[in-house]
Parts: sequence; structure tokens; C-alpha cells
Amino acid sequence: MKLAAFCFVMILPVALVSGALVPAQQSKPPANSFSVTPHVEQPVSSNGYVRLKMVRIMDQTGLSEPTEVLRMFIPADWKFEGRAKWLPENVSCPENITAVTFRASSPDDRFALERFPETFWMWVSNAPADAIQRRTSCPLREPVSAEDYFTEEILPEARPGSRILSTLQLHEFSTAQKEQLERAHPAPLNFGNDVTTSADSVRINYEYLDLGQTIHEFMVGTIFSMRSRSDLWPFFNKGPKYADFYWIHASDIYATRAPQEDSQSGAVLARILASLRGNPRWSAGRDDVMERVMRSRPTAGEPLPVGKSDQATEKQIAESYRLQAQSQLTRARLYDGAARPMELFVEPVTKASAELNGGFAFAWCNNKDEYILTNDANFNPEEKFKESWTQLQRAASPQP
Repeated sequence: MKLAAFCFVMILPVALVSGALVPAQQSKPPANSFSVTPHVEQPVSSNGYVRLKMVRIMDQTGLSEPTEVLRMFIPADWKFEGRAKWLPENVSCPENITAVTFRASSPDDRFALERFPETFWMWVSNAPADAIQRRTSCPLREPVSAEDYFTEEILPEARPGSRILSTLQLHEFSTAQKEQLERAHPAPLNFGNDVTTSADSVRINYEYLDLGQTIHEFMVGTIFSMRSRSDLWPFFNKGPKYADFYWIHASDIYATRAPQEDSQSGAVLARILASLRGNPRWSAGRDDVMERVMRSRPTAGEPLPVGKSDQATEKQIAESYRLQAQSQLTRARLYDGAARPMELFVEPVTKASAELNGGFAFAWCNNKDEYILTNDANFNPEEKFKESWTQLQRAASPQP
């Protein structure tokens, strides 16, 4: 019973940091999960429109059916590679059994947005480390600042030989991330004694050589942590009465590159980030796998249990999308302070809805998951491209 109690304490921070950050089988978000903002025009390319395509990452193996992990919009001529990888070798630390990564880039590779895997570890103060390690195989290491972690560990591995030009602590962004985290997952804050959470975000400006060419990029990442003071006596029957348990999660790690001379580069990256949506059904299915692993404790090399993709209720799904919209808009505004919330458009015949980047008066779609956004009332993509396009209608603002 003592070990089971310890495992129960261990799984709480997973719910705290995972639900809204990573996605599953995803239908279009419920209409009641969006608020339509007044139209404010956004800058577009010199040709007067923005052409986007929807890209997805699918998980074909981890859940009971093929399930969408995440989706987002990127410029229609960009390349995209992404995957959701299950890591059965990390079965002894279920928090680390998945890795969701992607890279989107322009045809000339001058623009790029790359997402790196998340990492979980823990620490316990005033307790024997070897005794704690016998009860968990998750990495044990002391809390560290976001600046130290990303500059000393992530960058040397992801960008060998990189030279750091500057670092910037994102204090306001950290505060917003912490508040959104606590609103998304209030339950763990009511568990244990003296529970506190924190978010530490940093932006790193660096450069490195690639095939003889100097590449200039930025990396943004956040370290979330939860500290809980707990009674040690039930675990060891000796030693200090209390210890501080830390659950630490390095998350939302993105590297971006863009031509510095391009005045619209920030808007391009911001549009992509604002549109990114993780699938709550996949997140719930992944958490189901984690809980089963915690109970069964399979050995490394054994097949992972299959998660169920129907673990999230419609209310939870709608709330997850709402919170994601807030979080992603906050992140997008790191690149373009004028980034607008996503807005809802409707196909006039089928009434199918589409959540598109805000700030555009007109939207068109084709049958290839592509969309055109413009503020030009006279622009007609059928005439310009000699292709079949359908104009969408802006959704009416919800009644108060």
C-alpha cells in the first residue's frame, strides 16, 4: 500500500502538465469552444492573400484506432514532417513514453519551425536519493532554470557547435503560462501540503554552422514544476518528517528561423503557432496508457498496453480547445504582438466549420485541406488559379 500511495502521488503532476499541451482522434473542435472576435485586418503578403494548408500528425499504433495527435496551418508551399513516437524503453517512467516532434519549413529553408520532445524528471529534498530511486525509475535531478537547461543541455544536443548570442527571460510569458496551467488543471493544487507551481520561460538567440552556412535561430522553451511538501514517515519510517517533492517538465520547446530582413516573418510564424491544436482525445488516450503502465509495471521491451481514444468527455474536449486557444495565442504573440485569435468560418452548404487565423475578412477553401485568407473583396481564387474554391461565411458572434 505504501508503494501504491507513492505512485499515486507521482502521477498527479502528469495530469497537471500534459492535458492541454499534447493531443488524439480529432474531429473539428466544438463550435461552443470558440469566441469570434471583431474583424481586425492583418497584414498579408504583397500579392494580397495568404494561402495555407492544414497538416496533421497521426498516431497509427498507440491507441485503439488511428488517432490525430495535432493539427495546424502552415503556408501551402511549405514542407512538413512530424511524428508521435512511443518509447517503450521508458516504460519505467511513464511520463516519458511518448515524444511528439515536427518540423515545418519553407521551400528554400529560410523559414523553419521545429518542435522538440518534452522531458520529465523529479527531485526530492531531505530524503535519501537512493531510496527514492528504488521507487521510481524516472530521472532524478535537482530543479534547474530554463536558461541553464536549454543552453547547457538541449542546444548542445540539438544544435552542436551553436554559439549563444543572447538570452532573454520571458517573465510575462512565464506568468501567463503558469496561470493557464493552473486553470487547466486545478486538482493537483489541492493535493498534499503546501503545493506550489511555477513556469520559467526563456528565449535564446543563437547561431551555428550548417554546411558552411551560418544559421541564425531562436529557441523558446518552458520548464514547468510543481512542488509538494509530503510526509516521509509512511515511506521510510525514519529520517526527516517532511520532504519537498518536485515534478519538473521541460515543455513547449520550439526553434524558429526566419529572414531578419523580412518584415512579415514574425507574422508568418505567429500564424502557425496560433493555429496549433493538440487533440484532447489523444492526450486522454496517452494518459490511459500511462495509468495502465503505472498499475501493471511492465518490463522494458514488453509491448505497451493499447490506450483508448474515448477517455475524454465532450465537455473536457471543449474546455481543452478553449485553453489551448489562449495558450497558443500567448505564444504566437512572442513573434508578432498583433497576432489575432482564431476565428470561425462556415461552409455555406454543408455548414461544416473551420477555425482559421483571425484578422481576415474573407476565406476560401478547396477539397485539399487548403485555405485562402484575404481582405480583398475583389479577390477570387477561382479566377486567379483556375481551380475550384468555395467561399466561406464568417460565423456570427455568439449571443451573450
